Amino acid sequence: MVTTLIIINVAVFLIDAFTSQVTENLNWLAWFMSLKANGGGELEAGTAFFHYPPWNLWQIVTSGFAHASISGSSGIFHILFNMLGLFFLGRPVEEKYGRDEFLKFYLGALVFAGTVSLVGHLIFGRPLFALGASGAVSAVVILFVLNYPKQTLLIWGVLPAPAWVIGVLFIGADLYNAFRADSHIGWYAHLAGALFAFLYFQLGWNFQRLKFSWIQNLFSSKPKLKVHRGGEPADSLKNKADEILEKVHREGESSLTKKERKILEKYSQNVRKSRETF
Repeated sequence: MVTTLIIINVAVFLIDAFTSQVTENLNWLAWFMSLKANGGGELEAGTAFFHYPPWNLWQIVTSGFAHASISGSSGIFHILFNMLGLFFLGRPVEEKYGRDEFLKFYLGALVFAGTVSLVGHLIFGRPLFALGASGAVSAVVILFVLNYPKQTLLIWGVLPAPAWVIGVLFIGADLYNAFRADSHIGWYAHLAGALFAFLYFQLGWNFQRLKFSWIQNLFSSKPKLKVHRGGEPADSLKNKADEILEKVHREGESSLTKKERKILEKYSQNVRKSRETF
């Protein structure tokens, strides 16, 4: 999933390079996908609610897959640093939580960070022109730190330090930018992503019950094939076996009838044959 997300971000970045330039740092595609209100200008606090049409809420999601254009002053570095963080720290997180759960966590962090950025603009009237995967990547980085605080990492690929130190520096840099009036760093999205990861870890959140099958199918490379070897359908036999195993859990093995034992035996044989085949 980490590789897939990187490919999507890089693909958008490369396509954007062939679109026309809109501002000093943005070409048309990045500008179109970015989260913006009132053209990124500043408004009187409390009045911004009336300057953001609700039908533009889709920008909360799309802005997380767009980055500063290659023709801008930051060039390729904006997307490079985000994707490096996702590549090196996202893979261990994905291995721990699984492909589907990682995708849901990543998208949840992306939406949460974008929403915080938008609400902050609407309440305080601060300029809003946001784009980049930083909010979601920040969540991935902090979740890695929370899971592996003593894991040794290299600062700038040179200085070794435990992961918790990286986390402190990461949060500290954003807090520093929060007090700089001239800062153009999306510290609010970074801190929102970090908060999302902290809540996810500390509260033991789990998104397994959220079913985004159509999204998961887009990212799945495995065909959804079912193999039938004759006789009773595999799904039917599995369902019966599951029901019998639940009965064993409730009432014990001695409660099984001769017929139920035969079903379990048949199911066990099918499982062994499947393992030998593959």
